[in-house]
Amino acid sequence: MKKSQKVETKVYELLGVKQFRKAAFKLEKIVHRKDKRKNTNYHIQKNEVDSLGEFKKYLYYNGAIHTSNLIRGVPLLVLMSLLNFKALSIIVLSTLLLKDAYCVMLQRYNWIKLSEKEELLEAKKTKTISNNCSQYDKELLCELTNINCKYQSNDIQTEKIINNYNGIGIQDDNTEAKKKPKTKVRKMVRQNEK
Repeated sequence: MKKSQKVETKVYELLGVKQFRKAAFKLEKIVHRKDKRKNTNYHIQKNEVDSLGEFKKYLYYNGAIHTSNLIRGVPLLVLMSLLNFKALSIIVLSTLLLKDAYCVMLQRYNWIKLSEKEELLEAKKTKTISNNCSQYDKELLCELTNINCKYQSNDIQTEKIINNYNGIGIQDDNTEAKKKPKTKVRKMVRQNEK
């Protein structure tokens, strides 16, 4: 998280965004009694990057609604004050605008925290993929080594057959080893392998 975002979250916390969130969730339980006491766009469904992305869309949508309320409500509040409207109507509108301001702050606070969580989940996913790849690379290397050893042992056996056929290593007491042309030997070895 950037330093400016850390400062921003601290300011939101000092202004009481966490307490506002608790109050909003209590109000949500009361309002949504019939539908399992949950508003789907207030809660993350799963602890996955895709789910966080979906929830961020809800945050953006909710933040846009409350921001538009602020944009329309603040000039209206000023106009009401200038035109000497009743104090009660000014207090009611001020309360609604304060609620909208806190909702915008809460959406921004959650956005910053979710972005941080998203980075952590991406890093974890990358690390898992990296570990899986390195494990796969080790298994592949072992497999290639085993194959290489098999071919190497076949080559050694072939060389022994050629040497035996050529008479190298098979000598009479005082006689030289018998020598045969190598091309004939190789052809015979190939035929034996088939």
